[in-house]
Amino acid sequence: MTKHPFYYILVGKVPIPVKSIDEWLVWLAKQPTFTTRVGLTNIGPIMISTVFLGLDHNFGYGAPMLFETMVFRGGESAEGMRYESWEEAAKGHKAFVAKVRNEIKENVHK
Repeated sequence: MTKHPFYYILVGKVPIPVKSIDEWLVWLAKQPTFTTRVGLTNIGPIMISTVFLGLDHNFGYGAPMLFETMVFRGGESAEGMRYESWEEAAKGHKAFVAKVRNEIKENVHK
């Protein structure tokens, strides 16, 4: 199995591997939050957040997982998913938003 880089930066919406943690930290320190945020949706007390992590959460093995959606219910992380690309993360964000809206709709009609 081929090991991939661990640290990534974004150029536009494209993750680019960097050689060192120092290079990654310098880039990260210069980023406004909105450049690494794919989506942020609040539905009542529930928050769905999708961001670029910059660190491969597959730890260099398999496809790099660089983006993450988390659903927070009552301030606690309840569920989530990781993705390889900005496009996958954007689709995942929309899917979680739809799921939460459907759950709320179903609970209202009970």
